[in-house]
This record gives sequence, structure tokens and C-alpha cells, in this order.
Amino acid sequence: MPNQTLAEFHTADRNRSGDLSKIPPLRAQSSTGLEFVVVLPENVAYYYPREPRFTLYFTSLLHNATVTLRAEGIQLHSWQMQAGDVEQFNLGSHLELGKSVYSDKVIQISSNKPITVEVVGVVQNMTQSVLVLSKDQLGTNYIIPSFKEFTNTNHPLHISDAANRERSALRVIIVNTDQVNEVTLEGLSETCNLTAHHSCQVYLNSQEDLVSVRAQHPVAVLLSHTCVRWRACTCRMLYTVLPPETNQPQTFLIPSTLPWPSEDRSAVLVYNRGSTTIEAYDPNSPVLSIAGTALLYQPDFLFPLIPTGSFASCYSLRGYPNTETSAVIIVRMNQTDGLRLGNDRLHSPDWQPITGTDYVSARISLDEGKNILWHVSTTVGVYHMGRFQNVWFGNPAPVLSRTPDSRGCLVTPEAFEIGLVPGGWRESVAYCKNKDLELASFPNAAVKQQIHSRISAEKNDSLKWVWIGMRLRLRSGKFYWLNERPLTEMDWSDGEPSQIYDRHCVTMNVEEGFDWATEHCCMDMHPVCYRGPGLLPM
Repeated sequence: MPNQTLAEFHTADRNRSGDLSKIPPLRAQSSTGLEFVVVLPENVAYYYPREPRFTLYFTSLLHNATVTLRAEGIQLHSWQMQAGDVEQFNLGSHLELGKSVYSDKVIQISSNKPITVEVVGVVQNMTQSVLVLSKDQLGTNYIIPSFKEFTNTNHPLHISDAANRERSALRVIIVNTDQVNEVTLEGLSETCNLTAHHSCQVYLNSQEDLVSVRAQHPVAVLLSHTCVRWRACTCRMLYTVLPPETNQPQTFLIPSTLPWPSEDRSAVLVYNRGSTTIEAYDPNSPVLSIAGTALLYQPDFLFPLIPTGSFASCYSLRGYPNTETSAVIIVRMNQTDGLRLGNDRLHSPDWQPITGTDYVSARISLDEGKNILWHVSTTVGVYHMGRFQNVWFGNPAPVLSRTPDSRGCLVTPEAFEIGLVPGGWRESVAYCKNKDLELASFPNAAVKQQIHSRISAEKNDSLKWVWIGMRLRLRSGKFYWLNERPLTEMDWSDGEPSQIYDRHCVTMNVEEGFDWATEHCCMDMHPVCYRGPGLLPM
């Protein structure tokens, strides 16, 4: 294990019935991936030296995920995770970028199975967290939001005022993956020529209206400020991962249940159809419809807002030690009953309406360790929040799945097929196995009903009987399911099971009734192949 402190997080259900390791997970619009790159920006956060602490947090979707960390050309650690595991790894402060323009201190994270990654950085009690994008979610084009002033106000944005510029400047950090890359920052007349797994940081002049990043190959782009003036003669780092540029129409909802929105301190940084603006936060107008991206800003925070089109059905939410951890949830007001935390319904959240919409939001407390938040029938938006020594931090929560399922957090899809070519029972078993499926069995009423429904929807009129995954065990004289699930219910036709010699395999009548009969195992029939859904252990 990467750290001894992981013991407290190993309460995950390790029921390993069925090997899902070869099944492709549901990846569309999730936060999961196999490869990640991230850097640790310089974190001053106080006017006198304090040792920064950085921690990576991981969630695994499948069993037997081997996770490996590398930086500066060496392997830092490698370990194995099981489905639903939530683990952490502490990084040394020597990996902090500092002020160098170019650096090889790029942390490379790889896994043979999908995982999610978050980073938390702490100096004293000043904390920041980010959700790391996987390599396949990175882009070649990014827009840097403007930090000049609030729209419709006379107040300069704190991050670019004179006092903050005196201490440091906003930095754009380009993080390269595994190819030689040329990256141009249009609007700054800067170019970064990057070798594999190197980074480049460029200081941002507050006077630019529009700065865009154009790369030959996908990169990660971070925005950071080492020491934004905060309060009581202190400052704190701002740190966020930017989403790639998009011109797709999107709708963003800004819930009042986030712990900090206020009219005098908050703003929305908007990129819309080729231009950037800064909109003052208005609690009476919390809906933003644009063709672009949006970030929520405060002197405490800077992170991307979640568009409604990227809402998901299942999220991983780590409860941090010695920290008040919470989730801010956005859901349609008529869908609140379908939310679950682990296996339990939510306990009477204080739902607040989002003005002008049919959505509501609430903030709920999370226990320390692993928390899986999911919905049985729809998608929701979730932010992962923490408060350490009265200082808030947070980011969009890691998405595990976008496909709702009443049975749990769906990470691998259900699959069904009626074989096109008839064959004997043994040949049917092999046919299904070659499809990464199994000859269908019915361990409970819910699975039986699901398979019956799929057969009714997909069979043709000529199909009468099909092979299923049951046969007679000759030594005991008892029937059994091929996948060794308990045989709890019988659907035999009248006069079955037959006592005729050598009828050891079981067929199912799909013309009517779905009842069973025994048959010679060499008879040619179509197989029904099935794989149940892969649900994340709670």
C-alpha cells in the first residue's frame, strides 16, 4: 500500500463474485481514466515559510487495478486496488514546481483499470483541491479567463489588483503528456517547446482581454496564483484545472448552497463564443446559458462549474480526516427521493430552490473515508467540498458513471445476445464465453425478468427454444447453474425434468411462458448469452 494511513479507508466491500476486470467500463463523460498528468504549483499561502503538503486521492472502478506513480524519470510507487477502493498517496514537497519556467516535475499516474484522481494541497490551514482530468479528456485548445474587472461594477477582481501583482502574478501552467509538443499562448506572444512529461509556466498580465492556448498535441492547462491576498494578513494559493475550449451550448446552475457565493465577493468567469467576460454573482439569476465554459471565482476559490449536460448518476466523495467534508447536490425537485448515499436514502436534506428552474440544491455532510453518492433513475450535479480550520476548499466531484441504474452505481454495462447460429449446449457455452458473456442463468427474480424482457423484445417468430446455463450434475443427480449461483427457483414445464436417459441439459421455451425442459446436450439450439451489470461495491 502507498501509505500506512490507508488502513482506515479499507472498509470497502470486497465481494469478488464474478470477474469484471475484462469488461469495458462506462466511460462517457466520467472522470475516470487510465493515464493522468498533474503538477503541484508553488504554494506560498503565508508570508513566512511553511512546508506544503500534497496528497493524491484515488478511487478504483474495477478489481485488480495496478496504479503506478512516476516523476522526474523515476517510479515513486506502485500498488493494487480493488473495485470501490478509495486510497491516498502523500507526495514530497520537493515535487512543487517553484518559479522555474520549465520543469520535469510532472507527476505521471497510470493504471491498467479505470480510476479517478484528486489532488489536495495544504500549507498550514490553507487548502486547495482539484479534480485531475484523464489524458483522454485533455484538449489542444484552451481559453484563459479574463481577470480584469467585474462586469457592471467598479471593483477590480482581487486576483489581479495591485497588491496581489506585487507579491506574484497569475500563472498559466502547461502540462505535457508523452509527445514532443509546441504550445503557443496567443495574446501573450509566448511559446513553450515541451519534451515528454515536462511543464511550462507563463506569467499572465492582467491587461490581456483574451489569452488562448494552442497545442499540437493534447495538454493539461492549470491556472494558479501562489499568494492571493486573503484576510488577517495572510494569503492563499488558487489552483484549478481548466476544461478544454468548447463552443457547444451549455447551461450552468450556481446553487446558493455552495458555502461561499456572495454578491460582493463572487464572480463567474465566462468564455462565450470567442470572448471572455466576468459576471458578478447574482443569487436571483443563478442560471448561465452560453456556448463555452464557466468558472466560479472568489478570493478563496477558483474552479469550473458543472454544465447540466455533464451531470452524472454516481460520484466518489472522500471524507477527509479532521475536516468537515460535504457534498453540494443539484437535482430536479421531483427527483430528490431517488438519491442514495451508499445503500441509504439521504436524511432530510434542506433543499433550496434554484431560482427560475425546476432544480433544487442542498449541502449534505459526509463521513470520513469512502462515500458513494448515486441516483436510481436520473443524473445530478455534485461538488466535493471541505472545510479545514474554518477554511473552505472544493472542486467538481469525481464522476464514476453517467448511466443511472436502480440497483446501484453502474460501472460496467449489462449485455445480452441471442446467438445467431444454433449449436449444442457445449458449443453454446463456448460461443457466449468468446463474447465475454455467459450462457444465461437466473439467480433471482429480477435477473430472470430482465432476461425475459430482452428475449421478448429481440427474438423473431421462428425462435421456439433456447439453451440456458443449467445442466444435470451426473454424480449428485441435481441440476446446477453453470456460474455456480444458488438454484433457488424452478420453472419446469409439466412433466419436467424428464427422466429420459441422457437429457442432461436445460432449454427454455421463449414462445410462451419461459418454462424449462431437459434435452439432449447435442441438440442444435440458439444460446441466450448474458452478462449482468457491474455495480461498484458500496
